[in-house]
Amino acid sequence: MARFSEKLHREWLEESDNPLFSERLKGLILRDFCRRVPFLMSVITFIGAMLVYFMWEAIAYRTAALVWIGAVAAHSLYCSVVAFGGCRYGGGTIQKRYRRFRFDAFTTALLWGIGIFAIYPAHDVVFQYFFVLIVVSMAEGGAISLSMDRRLATIYSSSMLVGLSVRLAADGDMLHISLAALVLLFLAIILLSVWRLGDTMVQALQEQERYAQMRSRYEYLVAQAPIGIMIFDTDFKLIDCNEKLAQIVGLDKEEILGLMLEDLKDKRPQKDIYRVLKYRETVVYDGPYRTTLTDREMWIHMIAAPLYDEEGRLIGVQILIQDETEAHKAKERADFLAYHDILTGLPNRLLLAERFKVQVAKAQRNGRLSAILFFDLDRFKQVNDIYGHGVGDEILKQVAARVGSVLRSQDTFCRLGGDEFILFLPSAGRDEKETKAAAGKVAGKIQALFQRPFEVAGRQLHLQVSIGVAIVKEGTTLEEALRQADIAMYEAKRKKGESVRFYTNEMDGALQRVNAMERALREALERGEFSLAYQPIVHLRTGRLVGAEALLRWHTLHLDAVSPEDFIPLAEETRLIVPIGYWVMEEVASQMAAWRREGLELEYVSVNLSSVQLEESDFFDEAMKRLRRLDGPGRLKFEVTENVLLQERVMVESLMHRFIEEGIGFLIDDFGTGYSSLYYLKNYPFEIIKIDRSFISDLLEDASDRTLVEAIVGIADQFGSHVVAEGVETEEQAKLLKSLGSIVYAQGYLYSQPLPAEDFAAWAKKFREKGA
Repeated sequence: MARFSEKLHREWLEESDNPLFSERLKGLILRDFCRRVPFLMSVITFIGAMLVYFMWEAIAYRTAALVWIGAVAAHSLYCSVVAFGGCRYGGGTIQKRYRRFRFDAFTTALLWGIGIFAIYPAHDVVFQYFFVLIVVSMAEGGAISLSMDRRLATIYSSSMLVGLSVRLAADGDMLHISLAALVLLFLAIILLSVWRLGDTMVQALQEQERYAQMRSRYEYLVAQAPIGIMIFDTDFKLIDCNEKLAQIVGLDKEEILGLMLEDLKDKRPQKDIYRVLKYRETVVYDGPYRTTLTDREMWIHMIAAPLYDEEGRLIGVQILIQDETEAHKAKERADFLAYHDILTGLPNRLLLAERFKVQVAKAQRNGRLSAILFFDLDRFKQVNDIYGHGVGDEILKQVAARVGSVLRSQDTFCRLGGDEFILFLPSAGRDEKETKAAAGKVAGKIQALFQRPFEVAGRQLHLQVSIGVAIVKEGTTLEEALRQADIAMYEAKRKKGESVRFYTNEMDGALQRVNAMERALREALERGEFSLAYQPIVHLRTGRLVGAEALLRWHTLHLDAVSPEDFIPLAEETRLIVPIGYWVMEEVASQMAAWRREGLELEYVSVNLSSVQLEESDFFDEAMKRLRRLDGPGRLKFEVTENVLLQERVMVESLMHRFIEEGIGFLIDDFGTGYSSLYYLKNYPFEIIKIDRSFISDLLEDASDRTLVEAIVGIADQFGSHVVAEGVETEEQAKLLKSLGSIVYAQGYLYSQPLPAEDFAAWAKKFREKGA
């Protein structure tokens, strides 16, 4: 403590190297002194006047005494006027004002030092004793009053008592000399006491100011806090809150204060608040809350903690409240969109996969079987072609509503895409016979729902369904169950009049019909029957050729063209897509290098990837080895569909990042037709989004398609991606797409059909010349 006091005084008395601290402290001392100056000056003047009055007969120099008391009165009046003005001394820094104050205090001490000689009662011993007592008392009182400034207190008391000692000693006798010595001894005692008292008073002043600053900061922080703060006392009465809390509940602060906890309408968070006082623990509540007076439903994040005073006594509960209503709504919406189809609101395949895994396992533990129903709408394509996609979308919504109305709460009804729907019946029966009966009964209900026509845009449209059913046995995966149900559905379509079919092993015999194509497909790779066609991609705003999509073509030895829709699924099923895919990459990389040598520079050429390729454990290493052999990937990009991403999300994301590090970007194809488009944009680093041609074909006639396309472009812009509109066939479509923004590219027959490499180069040259 002594070291602290020494350091403290060195800082504020001896003009240390910390002027900020010195000025702040001097300002506090000056403020404290100024509050007392008028009273002290009045006392000093009164005492001086009384001394002159009572000792008038004993005063030797009466004229000097009158002059002295006049000077004291004038100086006291001046000091009081300055004090009433806040000791401002005409402005200036605290340092300058403090020096002026010191000067005035020194002047007061000097006047009394002179007055000792002017009014000293030289010939009356009784008055001398009285005079000594008064002066010593004034010196002590002044020193105590000025003790926060030790230098000032020292000079003040020394000026008076040293002068008094000199005057007493001047009388020359032993009595007065002894009295002078006692005065000096008393001065030493005063100084010692004052210096200790000064430390204490300075520290107290500092603590007082520190507390005031802390309280001011606390009140400011509470008032400005971005969260609601309220305080209940131990009787659970609301005694304080900030403006943010009032804003959250939609009331004035005065309307809230005084409410009792038990008066609050919503009781859900109350038990947590009661626990704070009962167990003296901090509790957290996340959930809904309905306000008492405004009846507003909201979602809050609340933290309630015990509130203690400085002595550690529990005095109440402090509660912090964050209004997370909008954030909760946004999260609920994002979660919903990640697991549901945008058009119908039905669960998507991602949610189906999660429920399938959990519910099938539960059913098998209970010795029960589940079933999968796969169905689509017969002749739905014709409805879209004739009446437009708007009518088709409305029918899909009505299908979702109708089928959903006849299901159990534990059943999952989802839309895969297009007009394909899946109905998952967990725990449908105890054995295969019972399960088939239950699934057949549900299939019959679905068929009955289609007996009523669909009313859309003033039209009545009659549609039928084809339903395939697969029994989910032990060890059956979702993919296998869907495959079996899909086979059964197409068997139902093939068998006229049988709109419901159950999967059987015999149906797999139909696969034998594709064996011949499979053998031809294997030979096609060996014989070099594959080729690539390139369809250009154009920047709509600038009219610049930016890239192309490489499309696989197959012409047999007899020059018969095989549709990609026929051989691509077969290539995937037989895993021949893996070597074919490597060939496509090498061919594209070689062709881009050749075009660069000819002066044809494209920003990118994209090739399609299959989920089968991504499942290969060495796919990345093998692909990069082949591409590096051809001078690297160049500007190659990969296109993947949402169905590919659904297979193995973690594995696909890892592969994507590895390829991106090597300079190969990714496009998401057929955006908007899959299962959880927004989920993929959020979690995967796609450079380009390709809008499916189904949204473009009726873009001009169908307002819903136009709205969806505008929404997709807006979403892509937010994610920093470009957009490729597939299937652009008219200038009107291109013009409308062009108006949507600078991130939109176009691909379609308006510009060119897919072309062989040499024809593409010639087309590109003419296109650029035309643009120039």
